[in-house]
Amino acid sequence: MRRPLPITAPATIWFLVASLAVPPALAQGPAIALSPVATPYGLSDPAPVRAIFDSLITVALGKAGYRVVPASEAGALWRRLVDSVQGFYDPITGEIVEAKYRAVHDGVLRQLVARFGVQLWLRPSIEILHVDFEGGKVVWDETSERVGGSGGSLPAFSLVVAVEDSAGVETASGRGGIQLAAKEPGKPVAREKLFRDDDRNRKAVERALAPLLSGRPRP
Repeated sequence: MRRPLPITAPATIWFLVASLAVPPALAQGPAIALSPVATPYGLSDPAPVRAIFDSLITVALGKAGYRVVPASEAGALWRRLVDSVQGFYDPITGEIVEAKYRAVHDGVLRQLVARFGVQLWLRPSIEILHVDFEGGKVVWDETSERVGGSGGSLPAFSLVVAVEDSAGVETASGRGGIQLAAKEPGKPVAREKLFRDDDRNRKAVERALAPLLSGRPRP
């Protein structure tokens, strides 16, 4: 049977209340919430890709002195609020219903602030863009790859991040090229060869986070 705390120990009670109110990992330093990495529609087996970049982003932010609220927290809040408004896409047009989207977005942000004391919310995504090239070299978002042919257009993956403060105001955004999605027009890179280059993945994260981390002293 648990014994009640003596009422003559106010300092002990205060300490216990404070430790329950603020998670230990967030008790000191600036807190930043991370959302799950959004992946392009049609990308097969996206879960391992999310895990790769979630881990790389978390490590980079930790090294910069941030206390990172795991992506699972924002992800769970987002899903719960999306369900509460029965989705924010118009069933007829397929377009986003702005009022519903804002209700979900603002609700998640409020809860992240209230529950974890976050000062920033980082939302990463992997996007596909089409890049024109010539001379056998494709250059995009501060990276490049050599390809055959003298010129044309090829699809490429980039990591894109947007950072908001606790009031929902965007304070930073960045992009980092990852790799080509196809080495020749109409011939996509095999799925098992995508996101396998650890160095390219890491550099993409560094480039995307640079606007947020630039000028921030290391702990």
